[in-house]
Amino acid sequence: MIPMLSYSVSSNVIEIIEKECRRHPDIETGGILMGLTLAGCVTVTHATGPGIIWDSSPHHFSKDRNYVQEVLNILHEYSGVNYLGLWHKHPLTHPRPSHGDVLNAMEEIADEQIGLEQLLTPICLLLPNKVEIIPYIVYDNQAEQVRWTQVPHDSITDDRILGSQWYRTKGGNDRLTGEINGLKDMGAEIEIREGPDKRYQIRVPVDNDGGTRTEMVFLCPDDYPVGAPSVAILDGPSKQYKPFHSNTIDDWNITKYLRDVVSEYNADIQHQIQDPD
Repeated sequence: MIPMLSYSVSSNVIEIIEKECRRHPDIETGGILMGLTLAGCVTVTHATGPGIIWDSSPHHFSKDRNYVQEVLNILHEYSGVNYLGLWHKHPLTHPRPSHGDVLNAMEEIADEQIGLEQLLTPICLLLPNKVEIIPYIVYDNQAEQVRWTQVPHDSITDDRILGSQWYRTKGGNDRLTGEINGLKDMGAEIEIREGPDKRYQIRVPVDNDGGTRTEMVFLCPDDYPVGAPSVAILDGPSKQYKPFHSNTIDDWNITKYLRDVVSEYNADIQHQIQDPD
């Protein structure tokens, strides 16, 4: 007997799924869902894309198991979230889990190491003007559509997840040390500030011409490096923040580092010097 549960989903999860579906309009894509079950409510707090090494076609999808497992390991250490299921995109002609989807979900439910009685299996449809996300649960060899409530991500992290800042965990501190060493290895000076919200702001000078200092400013989210950092250029003379469009940030994954963004910026500046037109 499956217990009666309610479901909620972070607004960040919806954004990740919608972005991934739009990136791959002609093939299936997907990723895993993570979160917590508290007081009878399943709360989906995080989602991934398919990973780095994955396989897909218009009618099938296979995730990068090693990558998504590493993401799950990181987020479980940070905030105790667990695996809840798999989302994936379907052609418009198949708006519900297939027989194969149900069989795969039941195999995971049968795995005692996973420890789930049901598996969230949302199906996503890419429509002309929106992404429709239809949540299902799989149990007892059947798929049942459920309702979930979308909630702001900050309300979940503040009230529901009992975790510390990413850099206060062992894995997070190791990552921060690696970031600092990587920036130093490329000759960068670094300033690290902790803001009132306890988030780290990492500043890296990228130009120091005539005593005016231009800095690249990184703000790392709570789930870093799963979530990409925000990045801006602080112009020395004007003291204004300017956006920096970064391909590294657009294609962010846990194997990328802040030094990669700095290297991309330096390469762009060098290209502008060599080819000003």
